[in-house]
Amino acid sequence: MKSLVIKYPVFLLAGVLSLVLSAPQGYAQIERSIEYQLALLGSDQPTQAVASASSISRFRTVLDELSVNYRQSREEMGYATIAMWKKLQEQKVAASLMEMLDGMNLVAAGETGKQDFMRNLTLYYGLRSRGMSHKQTLRQMLLLTATHR
Repeated sequence: MKSLVIKYPVFLLAGVLSLVLSAPQGYAQIERSIEYQLALLGSDQPTQAVASASSISRFRTVLDELSVNYRQSREEMGYATIAMWKKLQEQKVAASLMEMLDGMNLVAAGETGKQDFMRNLTLYYGLRSRGMSHKQTLRQMLLLTATHR
């Protein structure tokens, strides 16, 4: 009976190890990518444990677009957005990660040269935390950037 007790965990461990080793090489990288993290947090299904491929792809695309207009890296922009989103959540301000990133893209398109993502995101946070809606905030930001050209 003792040998069965010992063999079962060994077989279970061997099975789990074979599953982990047989996973595609890039799987762990995808799971840790900023796109994956954004997609997981921005999911309409907060209890979902895995981000959808289409959502990951959409975040990858918007980060690629942002990297054209801003001097920060994709990772810096993604993590800064997550941090600001969490701060807005703490203040009970409903915000969407995708809308925030799309908004930063819209604001940068109105300016020339590589922009400072952190400055724009901080402005977004400041306006939203004072009660403005997403659309009102973007409108105000576009007005402010138009006066600085």
